[in-house]
Amino acid sequence: MMISTNRLRVMIVDDDFDTRELMTAFLAKTSHKVTFAKNGFEALSLAEIKSFDIILMDIEMPELNGYETTRRLRVLANCKSTKIIGLSANAFPENINEAKRVGFSGYLTKPIRKERLLNSLVDCTLKEGFFEAVTVGSTSKRLMGYI
Repeated sequence: MMISTNRLRVMIVDDDFDTRELMTAFLAKTSHKVTFAKNGFEALSLAEIKSFDIILMDIEMPELNGYETTRRLRVLANCKSTKIIGLSANAFPENINEAKRVGFSGYLTKPIRKERLLNSLVDCTLKEGFFEAVTVGSTSKRLMGYI
């Protein structure tokens, strides 16, 4: 399914206020419609009443982590084809494999850079398969291993 990248409906799910503010700043000059959830339970509630093109999902959250939230989102009728991008400081193979297993569309490592986030939104909507964009040292390296 091809999604227009002009105006995406994006939900940002992160328990950290500063991260939500940073993402807001990154997306401020785009035409995307942004909704926030502070935890996995809030994300599930929002997803039951609204449709999203992309969900940016923090992996490490209290109560309900990003893996479990994504697993639950994938059973909702309006989230089966939603692109879900995992956000985490952990880029170990087991983290990425778990993200693939539960239904993530892609994986970005923190710290998130503006250009990398915006490129990932486009890549995720225009291409099929799982992608990774990991931070290596102080520079960002996009590893677009579409599978």
